[in-house]
Parts: sequence; C-alpha cells; structure tokens
Amino acid sequence: MIEGVKELLDQPEEWWLDSKADTLYYYPNATTTTTAEDAAGAGGSMEASSFVASRLARLIAVNGSMAEPVRNVKISGLRLAHAAPTFMSKYEVPSAGDWSIHRGGAVFIEGAEDVSVTGCLFDQAGGSGVAVSRYARDVNISHNEMHRIGDTGVIVVGDLKYETEKPWVHVDGNYPMRTTVSDNLIHELGVFTKQTAGFFQALAAQSTVSRNILLNGPRSGVNFNDAAFGGNVIELNLMANLVVRKPADLGLPPSIPRACRSLTKGACLGLSPLAHACRFQRETVDHGPYNSWCVNTVETRAERQTLR
Repeated sequence: MIEGVKELLDQPEEWWLDSKADTLYYYPNATTTTTAEDAAGAGGSMEASSFVASRLARLIAVNGSMAEPVRNVKISGLRLAHAAPTFMSKYEVPSAGDWSIHRGGAVFIEGAEDVSVTGCLFDQAGGSGVAVSRYARDVNISHNEMHRIGDTGVIVVGDLKYETEKPWVHVDGNYPMRTTVSDNLIHELGVFTKQTAGFFQALAAQSTVSRNILLNGPRSGVNFNDAAFGGNVIELNLMANLVVRKPADLGLPPSIPRACRSLTKGACLGLSPLAHACRFQRETVDHGPYNSWCVNTVETRAERQTLR
C-alpha cells in the first residue's frame, strides 16, 4: 500500500495534500462540477465544495473490562460521519478462518453489558461501522443505516489466545455473547478494504443477525469465521449485489469447508457447519462473469448451546 505520492494522483476521487504549500489537490469524478458556470443548474461547484479531513477512527468508545464492565449505555439518533480510514492500521487474524480484521470501528464496544446502538446514520466511516470486542453481553445494534463504509459494517470478535499454551481453550468468557444485529440497512461496503462483509463474527456466541438489508459489497453479506461456541441465528435478511467488486476471488463457489453451499451456493454467507441456524434467507449473489443465484433458504438447525 502506497500513500502520499503526488504522481499517483491519477484516478477520480483521489487527493494529495501539499502540506508545505497548504494546497490540496483533488481529482474530481465525472459528476463533479469544476466551475461556477458548469455548476449552473447542477447545485454546486468545486469552489463551493466542503472537504473533511478525518482524524479519529473511533468516534465513540464504550470501553470497560470483564471484571468491571460498562453497563446500560444507549447510543441513539446520531449521525456518525467521516471516521478515519483504518486500512493502514494493525490487522489481526481472529481465528482459523481466512480473514483478517482491524479491531476497531466508528463505535467501539468492549468490556460492556446492555449497550444499544439504534437509529444512527453511519456516514462514510473509513473503517468498520460498529466493533463489538472481547467481553460483551447483550449488545443491540438495530435500525441503523451504514453507507460508504471503508471496511465491514459490524464486526463481533472475541479475545485471541494464540500466544497461550492452549490457544483453542476459551473458557474464561472473554468473548461477545447474545449480540443482536437487526433491521439495519448496510450498503456500499468495502470502499477501502475488500475482505469485508455486512456482518463478520469470530470467537463469539449466540448472535442473532435478523431482518437486515445488506447491499453492494466486494465479498460476503454475512461471514462467520469459525464454529466457536455456536447458538447463532441468521434469519430474514436480504442480501444482494455482493461479490461484484474487486478482487473477484469469489467468482465461483468457495472451497472453504465452512461454507454452507447447500444453502447459498456461494459467498453471500460464509458459515461454519453445525454452529448456526439459517432460515428464511433471500440472497442474490452476482458472481461476475460466471453465474448468478437467488436462493431462498429454509431453517436447518436451531439448537442453542448453554454457555456462561
């Protein structure tokens, strides 16, 4: 990844800042008007445009610990705009799947119980929209709109234990549990990062992903990176126009063992077997030059495990 080179300013919507000369260079797209004369009847010009310099990747952080969690927080009715991009920040492999993630978002929740994020507009977040990390219980993310998201809409990720003697043992409860993601409109995903989804989960339990509309992204609508703990429910979601942007590595049905190809025939859902209930989904997956499928899935398994 290369940044800050003036000679690479050659594509629409790219920019370069000459900090010594206090000059911002911007390559407009085809719909941007450049003069007042061109703007007559178009509603604006470059001279009248506003440019926002993003500085914060996390706009709101609810941050406690498993021993002393933050409780009963409501975030509602806010426009959360222009969080800084995170694609040059630290990424980690959360579990044995093939994804890496940045543990962060415009709203970051860790060490918390009974937190809700409702009725908010996530406007051009440079990284993920909401991140639920490590110990978290009963987080509700609902009735939000997220658009032009740099990374993933919602990530739910437990604690990593790769450096311990038994990295496969997760009995301390330091992972999200009973997260609900429902009735959200999440669209225009993966502006900067292409390994993205409307919803991503690793090392978490008993999540419900329900009645969401997930549109226009480079890869999955919903991705579960592992079969940890189980008890998850994915139902009544509409996912469309996914797997259509670069990279086109998922043009054909994936060979990843966790994929429920009998349900989705593609990468709209990436699931670990025996861990989730998939019911009454509707997915439209555009596989570029290969094929398109629209599949209605029915309920397959809905057993919830008893966890701490």
